[in-house]
Amino acid sequence: MTTVGVTHQQMFIDGAHVDSDERYDIRHPATEELVCTVAKGTVAHADLAVAAARRAFDAGSWTRMTPEDRSAVMKR
Repeated sequence: MTTVGVTHQQMFIDGAHVDSDERYDIRHPATEELVCTVAKGTVAHADLAVAAARRAFDAGSWTRMTPEDRSAVMKR
């Protein structure tokens, strides 16, 4: 099994790519070839992501939009 050219995917939290000391190996189910590695989030990472989402929700325009306007955004 080869690991040449395997990419590593970080988490995206609060507008920034965030890495972790631990990683998941993602393997092709049929060949078990390593496809990529993914940062393994911790409870602290989840807390950061939830806090960022809350800030975005509270400060963003989404909560002030009508259902029709939200629908139009999602259809685009």
